[in-house]
Amino acid sequence: MNVEYPILPSYGDDPSEEDKENTIARYYGHQNRAGFFPVGMHNTWHGGIHIEDFGTDIRAIADGRIIAYRIPEDYFSEKDNEKNKFSNGFILIQHNFETPEKIKFQFYSLYMHLQPKTEMENSPNGRNIPDLYAKYTAKTRINVRETGLKIREYSEDDTTKSREVRFIPKGGLLKKDNTTPPKGHWMENNTQYVFCNHNGEILCAYKGWLKDYDDEHYQVHHLKAKDTNSFNTNAPKGTMLFNAIGGTYIGMECKDVTLEIETTKNKDWYKVKNTNNFILVKDCTALTKKIKNDVKFDSVENVDVPIKAGQIIGVPSKYEADNLKFYTTVHLEVFSDDKNLANFINNSKDKDRTSYEIAKDKTLQVAKPCNFLKANTKVKIYQTKDNYTQIGFEDVFCEAINGTDIVHKGKKQVYVNGKKVTKTTYLIKEDKFAEINNKLNNLLPNKDVLVYWSGKVSDSIRKIGFGTAQSGKKYWVNSNEVTGNLNQWVSLATDITAVYEKEPNNITQDPVIEKTIKVRKVTSTKDSDDNEWWRVKAKKQQGWIKKSELTEKNPYQWSDYGWKILENTGDQYFYMFGKLVEKSEPHEFIQQIWEQADTDGDKQLTNAELQNAVRNKEKLNLISKLICKHPNEWNTWKNISKFESELKQLFQKGINQAEGTDSDGNDLKQQLEQQRDQKVEMLKDKIEKLCFWDKIQTGDIVPVAERRKEYINKHKSHRKSMLPEGESKEETELGKKFDELEAKRTLRYFPTTDNVYHFHPIALIEHLKMIIQDTKDLGPWPVEENFKHWTRRIDSGVGKRHVKGIKTASKNHKGLDINFSGGGNTDLGAPIYATHDGFAHVVKDTTSGSGGRYIEIMSNDKKFMTRYMHLSMVNIEKGNSIKKGQKIGELGASYYGQEISDKMSAHLHYEIRSVKNNTYDGVIDPTEGRGFKSKPVELIDPQDWIEDPSLFNY
Repeated sequence: MNVEYPILPSYGDDPSEEDKENTIARYYGHQNRAGFFPVGMHNTWHGGIHIEDFGTDIRAIADGRIIAYRIPEDYFSEKDNEKNKFSNGFILIQHNFETPEKIKFQFYSLYMHLQPKTEMENSPNGRNIPDLYAKYTAKTRINVRETGLKIREYSEDDTTKSREVRFIPKGGLLKKDNTTPPKGHWMENNTQYVFCNHNGEILCAYKGWLKDYDDEHYQVHHLKAKDTNSFNTNAPKGTMLFNAIGGTYIGMECKDVTLEIETTKNKDWYKVKNTNNFILVKDCTALTKKIKNDVKFDSVENVDVPIKAGQIIGVPSKYEADNLKFYTTVHLEVFSDDKNLANFINNSKDKDRTSYEIAKDKTLQVAKPCNFLKANTKVKIYQTKDNYTQIGFEDVFCEAINGTDIVHKGKKQVYVNGKKVTKTTYLIKEDKFAEINNKLNNLLPNKDVLVYWSGKVSDSIRKIGFGTAQSGKKYWVNSNEVTGNLNQWVSLATDITAVYEKEPNNITQDPVIEKTIKVRKVTSTKDSDDNEWWRVKAKKQQGWIKKSELTEKNPYQWSDYGWKILENTGDQYFYMFGKLVEKSEPHEFIQQIWEQADTDGDKQLTNAELQNAVRNKEKLNLISKLICKHPNEWNTWKNISKFESELKQLFQKGINQAEGTDSDGNDLKQQLEQQRDQKVEMLKDKIEKLCFWDKIQTGDIVPVAERRKEYINKHKSHRKSMLPEGESKEETELGKKFDELEAKRTLRYFPTTDNVYHFHPIALIEHLKMIIQDTKDLGPWPVEENFKHWTRRIDSGVGKRHVKGIKTASKNHKGLDINFSGGGNTDLGAPIYATHDGFAHVVKDTTSGSGGRYIEIMSNDKKFMTRYMHLSMVNIEKGNSIKKGQKIGELGASYYGQEISDKMSAHLHYEIRSVKNNTYDGVIDPTEGRGFKSKPVELIDPQDWIEDPSLFNY
């Protein structure tokens, strides 16, 4: 299951974590004019929140199925008040969530007060009509004969441009030809025309209106070619139709014909609905949205329609009252009758998701812990600024006499500038060791260490070098930890336990955490005592802290995050007492709300108090995590007499206190009674129109036999059979497949009672997002099509290659190198996504080696894995369950110990490998040998192997 916010978050460009959190915080409803959870204005029960903004697209909060809807033709008016308009349009969605350990949770989301038909259709081009129940139409606007390319004849004698003799419509194919024209021919050295072959005839075609179709053919360009067919004056006029996106011409449609359209992934093409015909977007008028013909109005319709998280389901509408003029909103509500709720929020079985917190008053260390700068370690001093000194390591060199000072030891792997490479090596002779080591600043730890060949000074003299894994690295340390002169090698007097990777200054301080905050891991290291430290990032701060000082939480244990089930919140609609009604004591539930929100102690919640309460994040956290069991307000009509009784009770004390008459002699008590009765009748009329609970049906909408038949008809090959319908072998097998799917199918269900558990919708979404990883539908790709304003591309494919200037680059490339068109390191930080379901088999969070920081995702059946290399950040841990489209890291340039390599630019190396007996068995080319030169690039989608293992044939 995926979960999404009910409004598409708009963070702006390059948002910080704080920007994101502040944006999401607004969805909790604390800036609302009305509609708070779980108690609204004047202490009334309110089981959801309002989303206030006319024209905002409202989205489904989770994958599920729509089980009911109602779309009114137009707005209703309050009884006896035509000015106050409201909509009773709603969509009701059933959601079923299951954890990896098979703990299930069923809940419902309700979107009430969606726009009526008239308002949606009156929006510009039907913009407010959701795709869910929309049809797109466009008119054909072209009325000419077929267009394409006129091609010219070829004769060896032509010295001037030959005449046009053939017409090829858009999408038509021409065979490439390599004819060489004679000297002086008009085609000699002509770069604007090419030779081609059509039906055995050699012709000349204008290159600008052609594109490469494959290695052997050109195709007449659909968007560029503009010639009209003048060879056939009887050809019909109209708008051209094609058999596919980028396909061949198949016929004409008359001008000004309204077509029902399906959009495609290609921005230049539409598909004509219910046909196999395609049409160019530029040949049509602008799309117009209309409501589908099968949508019904002004009634509750029970349906069973799948829906995805984030799919738009409607737009807020008017919901006006005397104190809410020009008010627009959608009421969003989440409820459940799941008897397993307590077990679900106290789930101790699942442990594949962990979050971390830093407690108040803990300190984040700016300096990175280190375990390699021990006492007596030789370091070089580079510079000193303020109270800090930069130290580091580099390769050292000297001259030595071959055979006298050193002995040749052949080619071996040694460190050169911090990287292991194969070099010619030497061993220093024992009697010369002290002398040579002195020339090398006494960096050699013992007499058995090899030095490497760096150059030839003369026939007998060699330039030799020595390096370590740290060569090339520099660090800043406190100046009192190292003593010496600039550009000199010195021995450390004591262990140095922490270093600064960036130049610090006199105001560099370790931040102290002011309140408990949630953090995420960026990278890790170990100190000299082998303690694990994490560099963590929060909203504003980041730094190093011992892992042991973090608070580890399991989000499957909801109670650890403050969630509380309230089994008894009463059954009243109005939580009133004291001065307002005769009862003297409030319900225990309302006392919990007052503890957080009733600032003046008058036992009545005002808008200002509710807003102030939820502006305080600690109070918001407590209130929004109450799971309240209460009769659902959308069944109030069934209990209207109880509602009426409570409402009249609210009026009664004021009526009883009224005495005398007004200036016109009218009895005040009688006037108040009339006002009360009018108000009651208005609310009863409104409630009757709004309620729907008793109209929702449980169970299948389409009988199983009918669905079975539909499934078979949809999937069978339609080959002719001598057997009666339904009795062929193919139909029998499809029937068995349907039965298997049916056994796994979740039943369409609606609660039998209205006394259900209510959740704050945004708090629920936020918590589910800790459990359910966000996923994106990227098809087979591990990155999005665009990052910032650059476009995705492949720089290197599978197979033999030569990378100029990088000797360590593989000569036989085992994957794809993917980056973006900005080049260089402009795409650092681009999100990386898993291309299939599975688990994190390897998570390497260091920059060492040729792959740098990388991740391997293994399929659950261990038949294949995917690898993602050179990352700048990893977002998962080893063993995590992974979903296709889940963000797992960020694109980088980590390579051989460097965070940003000086040998290559940022990119993702992406591999697919087969697996046998838990070991890598072979490389699978993600393009299946098609390469990446032709456009569009087609990749294998590994998720296909997850969904149907029989497709995996490697």
